[in-house]
Amino acid sequence: MATESSAYVTWIPRANGGSPITAFRVEYHKQGRSGEWMVAADNISPLKLSVEVRNLEPGESDRL
Repeated sequence: MATESSAYVTWIPRANGGSPITAFRVEYHKQGRSGEWMVAADNISPLKLSVEVRNLEPGESDRL
């Protein structure tokens, strides 16, 4: 689910070779800046499988 300024992101963890997952990070590509990725949320508990990313500029939610 997304609006012009926010996006609700969910995920399903994949196989990771047996190492425990300690945290998740959600990043997005900043519009108009070549190759620049911004951290939207960091140190997300491995028990949490979703996050709401806020304060996005129009068009950024499709690059999460």
